[in-house]
Amino acid sequence: MTRRIDISRAGGEVSGRRSGTARRTFLSTAYFWYKTLKQILFACLLAAVGGCAHHIKPAVTHYNGDSVTVATQQHHKRRWALAAASGEADRVCQQGQGKRAEHASTRKDGAAGKNYDLFLCLN
Repeated sequence: MTRRIDISRAGGEVSGRRSGTARRTFLSTAYFWYKTLKQILFACLLAAVGGCAHHIKPAVTHYNGDSVTVATQQHHKRRWALAAASGEADRVCQQGQGKRAEHASTRKDGAAGKNYDLFLCLN
């Protein structure tokens, strides 16, 4: 013996469309999650931008006209620290004799927690 169920009385609709109340509930829930995910993504973006190289303060430790040594902290990501050190070395070489800086070597001082990058000032 098979049992027949009337689909229209069981809560579903034959056409497959949602009822007005269910549609409004679905849209309000979807909009809530859209706003929430948008806020989470915005917070993640701010956190990522906050970790960039703008707060790295390279210090010139030695300059003799032909070379410049720049110190950066080791707790920063190396590529960001090197970019900041390179910018500082370019600034010093340009200011001194109008030359450009080219990275030559890196010396790591674990006790002080610093990287010392040597740049050559070239024409």
